[in-house]
Amino acid sequence: MDKLLKTTYTYTITNTVLEKIVYVGKSINPEHRWKVHKSCVKCIGKPNEKFVVQNIHYHMAEFGIDNFVFSVFADFDCEAQLQEQIKPICCVKYEN
Repeated sequence: MDKLLKTTYTYTITNTVLEKIVYVGKSINPEHRWKVHKSCVKCIGKPNEKFVVQNIHYHMAEFGIDNFVFSVFADFDCEAQLQEQIKPICCVKYEN
């Protein structure tokens, strides 16, 4: 039997300057997750135990937060369904 989840939303972050998906993530609260991503950009170079800065945040700082679009594209209630759906997208890589 497949593992049941709280409804999990899969999302992408797209760089509108490069016109590329640069990040794929999952969250049970996507609106909050987008706020956290934006907050992490503001934390770059500042000691902060609350946020973990990832590569996507450096790219957002470089191009400007307003040049990124957050889009929820699916929701899932089981792990296998979620993994199968995001597998083709997770191969997308950010390239300068």
